[in-house]
Amino acid sequence: MVVGNNLQETEKNELRNEIIELEHNILDLKLKIDKINRIIMRECIEKHGGHDYQRERDDGLYGESYFVCKICKYEYY
Repeated sequence: MVVGNNLQETEKNELRNEIIELEHNILDLKLKIDKINRIIMRECIEKHGGHDYQRERDDGLYGESYFVCKICKYEYY
């Protein structure tokens, strides 16, 4: 680690604190997206009586298969 004078170290600490704050904001936004996704999945089940899955497969020689709802695009592995 490089150590500078007091002014430089203070500025670095302020920037680190800003990074931490932004990371918390990003996490909060991701949680909000997850909440909306859960609402969408629940509404799909309520409106259609369940998900309408179709089987998908990853590209590649040994691609794994998984299921995707045709309506809301929920993926089930």
